[in-house]
Amino acid sequence: DFKILASDIDTNVLEFASRRVYENDQVKEVPHEFGGRYVLRVENGKNEFQITDNIRKKIIFRQINMLSDPLLFQIPIDILFCRNALIYFSPEDARYIVTRFKDVLHPQGRLFLGHSEGLIAVDTGFRPVASTVYELRR
Repeated sequence: DFKILASDIDTNVLEFASRRVYENDQVKEVPHEFGGRYVLRVENGKNEFQITDNIRKKIIFRQINMLSDPLLFQIPIDILFCRNALIYFSPEDARYIVTRFKDVLHPQGRLFLGHSEGLIAVDTGFRPVASTVYELRR
């Protein structure tokens, strides 16, 4: 059992994502055995696909300002993806945001950042376990 919280500060992005239809080249990397179970062709005469309803109903779209909004997730979170968002913040604000992630991440959970982001020089309470993957320091 799982839930996915998809967030952004831009409501237009959230609107677009919630209706998202993928073109054939965007789903070509999806393993064939996942077709039908997770991804279905849209019946619109085009070569487009959509995530199946059983997956889509597990996704919640929410506007979140990571600097000021409370991180009211169903805690603890096992996996937190914050990819290519911290690069838009000052180093101080990025450090603050990542520190807030500690409060919602499961002790054995993982934080995934983008390739252009990193926590090496910042003491946030996380340690790297792989490229762009971090866990809480114990």
